[in-house]
Amino acid sequence: RNSRRRGSLGQTRQDDMMRNVRMTGRERVSRMIERKDQDCIPRMESFWGDTLKRWRTEGMVDDPNTVVGNDFQGLCWSEPFPYPGQDIVIREDADTVTKRDGWGQVNRYWKFREGTPEHVAFPCETKEDWHSVIKPLLLAKGHSVDLAGAEWALKLGRRQGRWCHLTGLETFEMTRHLLGDENTMIAMIDDPEYLVDVSRTMTDLVLKDFEYLTASGIEPDGVWI
Repeated sequence: RNSRRRGSLGQTRQDDMMRNVRMTGRERVSRMIERKDQDCIPRMESFWGDTLKRWRTEGMVDDPNTVVGNDFQGLCWSEPFPYPGQDIVIREDADTVTKRDGWGQVNRYWKFREGTPEHVAFPCETKEDWHSVIKPLLLAKGHSVDLAGAEWALKLGRRQGRWCHLTGLETFEMTRHLLGDENTMIAMIDDPEYLVDVSRTMTDLVLKDFEYLTASGIEPDGVWI
């Protein structure tokens, strides 16, 4: 009992000491990853566009990330589209618009508010679609990250004391964009090698983007997938 009490008092002193320390986001996140004490839990926020519009009508003028405190700074967004820049309107009505995007998928969106779209169609309806069309397009493409944008973000992050990271879409989300949820789940059971091929191809493209940035002089604190 005495041993536990001494340990508790020691922890209390340590907690009090940490509360009197003010760390930068970079220090805070790095210590978290190293399993060391921090002054508080690292924080990362993202906001729906509708939320930002409302806040601005209510009088918010400052950057919301500065207001709430953001310990992370993204330097890039790696998302290797097979059809970069594609944005084709297929149909629309008074409330919604249906588009084919850079992934080749067809989604239906609300016109006047944000939300998860309705998934209508996907470019890889069959395994043949992947091998004959989508995979060759992806392998022939260049980088999908903006070097100048990453350099600007790194300067901002260093100035703000944030933990600067490379980031992008992870492999399951990319696979789902190409095959759709239903086809992805079925292929996991019926044809796992197909899923592995899609996943490895997409992962290699993201790694190629990251290697391009680091070879160009970008020095991140880490990677967030």
